[in-house]
Amino acid sequence: MIIDVTVHLNPYDLGFHDATRGSYFNPFEDDIDFDINWIIRGTDHLDNTSKHVYVYDAIGAAFPKFSHVGLIFYKGKKISKRDGIASMDSYSDIHNSAILNAVLKMGWSHSDPNVDKTYPLIDKDLAIQIFNQGHLRSQKATLDLDRLKWLDKKYKSKNKIVSL
Repeated sequence: MIIDVTVHLNPYDLGFHDATRGSYFNPFEDDIDFDINWIIRGTDHLDNTSKHVYVYDAIGAAFPKFSHVGLIFYKGKKISKRDGIASMDSYSDIHNSAILNAVLKMGWSHSDPNVDKTYPLIDKDLAIQIFNQGHLRSQKATLDLDRLKWLDKKYKSKNKIVSL
């Protein structure tokens, strides 16, 4: 889902009642400094998108496109950035391509229903070729650690064969 709107809100709608406004603007500054033109985030941010568009408009910056994807669940519970399972440190021994592959397939909605059979392993170059950011899923996704471990094993054995 892509949000492409212009909204004008009252600054008080942003909910500033104390000194927190300084840290509120840091992500906007970063997005502008790094020329971010497409923000992909969870559906839990749908409600605050109009406020973010207002901030970009108020500071005279072009606002990016916004896409909202389904949240990731593990064992029936929404994963939070504060959970250990969400920390990349938990996956330091997992092959980077296995992580990319797992995350890619959790969030996309590819037009080919057989893509998993056609491309069981999707490396970065292939992902760039076939992934269309306009076809993201807004339904929740489930982290499948068994699938991630399987992908890791496949990528590591593939690399051993190549290195021989």
